[in-house]
Amino acid sequence: LGSNLFRVLSPPSNPTGAEFDPDEDRKLLQSAKRWPWKRLSVGGHSAGAHLAISALKRTMDAHRYEKIVLFSGIYDLHPLLDTYIGKAINLAEAETLSITSLDEISVELLAIVGADESPKFKEQSQHIVENYVSKGYPMTMSDCYKAKIISL
Repeated sequence: LGSNLFRVLSPPSNPTGAEFDPDEDRKLLQSAKRWPWKRLSVGGHSAGAHLAISALKRTMDAHRYEKIVLFSGIYDLHPLLDTYIGKAINLAEAETLSITSLDEISVELLAIVGADESPKFKEQSQHIVENYVSKGYPMTMSDCYKAKIISL
């Protein structure tokens, strides 16, 4: 991946109901310390996009990250609460209370959405991209024709 570190974060697994996972924050900090001369990228898929944004907003090395890559991101976790996905990851009501935004982040954004994704996934990605663009930050949104991100 060239001179960039591409780190895909897993979906939230914090049983405390807090908005952050100290382990994921630690991973971002370790990456910045391990490669002090490199510009870094961070990414996440589905609810992992929520986690990637949340962790990046809290790391003191956020200035070292030049790109955030979001694959069919979920930024409002509440609609997942009563689904098979929410049940599989033991999603708690407290974890769904915050909606992730890209406020305070000024890195390049690459948002990738499968054309066959659920309308809610696409709507959430479109909303976060529009909000980011309104602030004048660089971004790209890619719609993968006839694909769900999970199938790529």
